[in-house]
Amino acid sequence: MLKLPSERTLREYQNSKIENRVVAILFDEIYLNAEIHYDVSADEFKGYSDDASSRDPIPAKTALVSMITWINKPWKQAVGYWFLGGSNDTQRTTNIILNSIDEINKTGLIVKAIITD
Repeated sequence: MLKLPSERTLREYQNSKIENRVVAILFDEIYLNAEIHYDVSADEFKGYSDDASSRDPIPAKTALVSMITWINKPWKQAVGYWFLGGSNDTQRTTNIILNSIDEINKTGLIVKAIITD
């Protein structure tokens, strides 16, 4: 799930000077208790590996969290999180990172760095 800032906020960024549009994108993976449960209100099972493009029938063991931070400004913005199945998700993680960079660049922001742990 990739959540970008509102349309109004993005317009303000696009109209600003180039040095005010330079950002770094941060990714961090956190470990989860693998647990599947039924959500009555949504009438669906929760806890599966889900990267927003596909949902696998295996429990999510990690969550990949992303945010952008401006290099020349004291601003930060969370942009998304994805539930992954574990150690064999290298290709999915790569696709998420590349897709995130593309989507952020489309907004007029300029990704100059990627930070992971």
